Amino acid sequence: MAGDIHALWEAAGRPYLGANDCKFAFQYLAAAIRKGIIPPIPTLGEVDPVPAAKPAKPHILDTFKETT
Repeated sequence: MAGDIHALWEAAGRPYLGANDCKFAFQYLAAAIRKGIIPPIPTLGEVDPVPAAKPAKPHILDTFKETT
């Protein structure tokens, strides 16, 4: 569903979305969930964490830290 919406947005020339547009979209989504039109979206607590693809490189300033 998100891919379809993204494709429509790009086809429309990727118009600017303001705060009011985002608020309206959120309210519309919340109303659709409350009415049972679409199923609820899992919260962060219900979703397993995604492991990092690879460890992050050390930051350059880490070389100046004292180790004890």
